[in-house]
Amino acid sequence: MAQRVEEIMNPELLLAGTRESATEVLARLAAFDVSGAPVIDDSGVVVGVVSWKDLVVTDAEVGTVMSQPVRTVSPQTSIEDAARVLAAEGHHRLVVAESDGRPVGIVSTQDVVRALVGAPVVHPQAFSHLDPVTGMVWSDECPLDASGILQAPEAPGILSVWYGPPGEVNRVIWVQAADDLRAQLMRLIDHPRAPQHLNALARLAPLRFRVAVSHDIQRRAQALRTLLYRARDDRRQHQSIPNPTIDSRR
Repeated sequence: MAQRVEEIMNPELLLAGTRESATEVLARLAAFDVSGAPVIDDSGVVVGVVSWKDLVVTDAEVGTVMSQPVRTVSPQTSIEDAARVLAAEGHHRLVVAESDGRPVGIVSTQDVVRALVGAPVVHPQAFSHLDPVTGMVWSDECPLDASGILQAPEAPGILSVWYGPPGEVNRVIWVQAADDLRAQLMRLIDHPRAPQHLNALARLAPLRFRVAVSHDIQRRAQALRTLLYRARDDRRQHQSIPNPTIDSRR
């Protein structure tokens, strides 16, 4: 189960500038099907938030109609603390910002509730979920079961399996390239070829998966190596998590 805000926030930000017109920002909110956005000044620091309600009746500059001061939390804030802030202040979302005030994500009430009950966090499909480290566009987390797997595309790419029991952060325990992501996920749950720990962990907590579509074999191979290094770093920090496994079979 996720523990920190950075694990559940949406890192793909829709930002508004203080000098932009309300009409321009309102059109952008509508295009991405979101109800609000952080407002940044010329230096990139968050200085307020704006919603479609602020923008719909005016064409003034955003800086004159935004709500301020803005309530932010850090990426390291616990999910429980974020929930307390949302409950105490009546917000529907919080801006996640680094210590220098630069926004790095948004966490919503729905994100927090899902995390607290151990459900996968789902972000708007209008956002690409691009991982800058691997250069791959990843899906949201889905449960590793027959119904969840139906959401995976019948396309080549990479799959990763995640484990996150209550009280522990989510960790990658299995990554694999596949010519058909949905078919390979079905094989994993019907006829697991994974190490024994994959089956053992599934009995302790529900497993989840994410997929990234890629038709480029070399790009998939590079992303697999990157994911392995990342997962092994997590393993060194959290000794209770089994060694991650990469399977390049398709």
